[in-house]
Amino acid sequence: MSEDKELSQHMSRLMNPRVREVEVGTRTLRKIKLYPLSLYDQFSLSDAVTEGLQVYVQEAGTEFTPQAASKIVELIRTKLPTLLKLIFCDEEPDTLLKEFDNYQLATVAELVFNDNYGDPAKKLASLFRPKSQTVQTESAMERLSQLSVGTTPATESSTSPDSATKKGESPTVN
Repeated sequence: MSEDKELSQHMSRLMNPRVREVEVGTRTLRKIKLYPLSLYDQFSLSDAVTEGLQVYVQEAGTEFTPQAASKIVELIRTKLPTLLKLIFCDEEPDTLLKEFDNYQLATVAELVFNDNYGDPAKKLASLFRPKSQTVQTESAMERLSQLSVGTTPATESSTSPDSATKKGESPTVN
């Protein structure tokens, strides 16, 4: 086996299975890698989103105004390249901005949220559930073995040996 192929296989084993490929482009599609965020990057992303929400609340209050919308768009325009660099570390943010459409960006946002916030939150929440609620997470084999432990089906026959019919002897062939 060649060294390049061995190195490639070794790298495949080391790769994070949560790395995904997403397609970007408005005219021609190309695949790029979407990496999970580190905790540090998650904090940076969360800070940017929090800042955006604070700006919106300060500008809009209880009403949606054109000034509030303008501030939000300005904030997105200034923060989005930084956020794209966190998510797509192999890509140039300005190039991605030229290639992404709104649908692709929304898809990426959904993937980033689920992979880095939604699914881990569900896992962490399961640590705090009472024991009776965590039984559902056991494997089917564990549940079946627990069900069968205390119950043994009756093996007694309702037919007594005396009342059973006797077999007739079959003739032997010589």
